[in-house]
Amino acid sequence: MSKLADAVVYTLDARGNVMLEVIRNHFNVGPERMHHEIQQMLAKTKSVLSRKGIEYIKLKSALVPKPKRR
Repeated sequence: MSKLADAVVYTLDARGNVMLEVIRNHFNVGPERMHHEIQQMLAKTKSVLSRKGIEYIKLKSALVPKPKRR
């Protein structure tokens, strides 16, 4: 199994992400390829955060929606 297959995305606002919509519609991308693209975006995000000394996993509490929170 690839390293990307194990990556966890804590949150993704796919509806607000124009790039994902363009990739899906313009290039007629299927679900498997879209999953790959999202995993690539996550890897890039983690890399940028890492260079700034931030661990992605430590952002989980801020990224995961909590419906019962006021």
